[in-house]
Amino acid sequence: MANKVPANGAVPTMFVASVAPAFPMDMDNPCEHPRDKKKRRYVVYIAEEEIDYEPTGKFYVGRTSGTGTVTQIVNKRQQGHHRTDIGKLKAIHETDSYSACRGAEQKHYEDMVAKNQAITSPRAKGRGAQIAPIAADNRRKQKYLDCAQASARHSHPGCPICGA
Repeated sequence: MANKVPANGAVPTMFVASVAPAFPMDMDNPCEHPRDKKKRRYVVYIAEEEIDYEPTGKFYVGRTSGTGTVTQIVNKRQQGHHRTDIGKLKAIHETDSYSACRGAEQKHYEDMVAKNQAITSPRAKGRGAQIAPIAADNRRKQKYLDCAQASARHSHPGCPICGA
């Protein structure tokens, strides 16, 4: 199933991965991460860049975490966001796994880049910067991607971007 974005720029509905999938004891679990000991929700979001309050068709992809509802978590992030030139944050992926969230953020960022819809400024902080989700030399990068894929495949209906 291909991920289709309507011509009006609407974004796909949110994918929810309720739990990281189980792995046999003899397999290395790509979803295992020390941060998962905290009972938090991890959310991947997108927001469209705006210049003089006009949408540009380019999206910022990011992640946040917290407790409470997804709406509460995203609204809190919106209030303290370093990007003041983006519109409302829209949650597109939720999970209880930090690793799955990192992998999902990367996969959604790469999907947006492939569609020429991502903000692709260099890694940096501050106004105008898109913080690239996972550095190329991050030793856990493949585990994050594997976890996002496994989580998507073990959830219904599954995320076509993360599950690929």
